[in-house]
Amino acid sequence: MRARKEFYEPEELDTLTKSFTDACKALELTKPEHEEPRLELADIVLQLTELAQLGPGQIKATAARLYRDRTRNTAVT
Repeated sequence: MRARKEFYEPEELDTLTKSFTDACKALELTKPEHEEPRLELADIVLQLTELAQLGPGQIKATAARLYRDRTRNTAVT
């Protein structure tokens, strides 16, 4: 796992919070039993935020797509 930034600027925290919350809602990961999927989604959101090239809406949409792709590729059929 990559090292993460130790400190975030207030604007970055706002972006992280909004993007993560919106992505969780979009993916319907809002219940306590969704802790593990939410951690995976949080990792994706952190990676996208550290790129510093996307706004909250773009991060949410991209994180949701990447999460769906990851879970689709790891699902056993």
